[in-house]
Amino acid sequence: MIREEFRILRVDLATGKGSIEHLDGRNQVAGGSGLAALLYSRYGLVDQPWNAPEQPLIFAIGPLTGYFPLMSKTVCSFKSGYH
Repeated sequence: MIREEFRILRVDLATGKGSIEHLDGRNQVAGGSGLAALLYSRYGLVDQPWNAPEQPLIFAIGPLTGYFPLMSKTVCSFKSGYH
């Protein structure tokens, strides 16, 4: 079933608590790479250095993950220290 919004699991590593959130924009981006970019544009801290503890580390999957054998691509999004 394809939803109109993304469901994401947001985990705070400092507290160890997580929550499920709904994020609009599914019709604006394509696949796991688009989702990772959308999440970083929302949660990323552009003015903070790459190694700030508050910087997000995002793991995203595409909409076809799990439908076909060997469809298990995961995209990792983060602010690089080599920019």
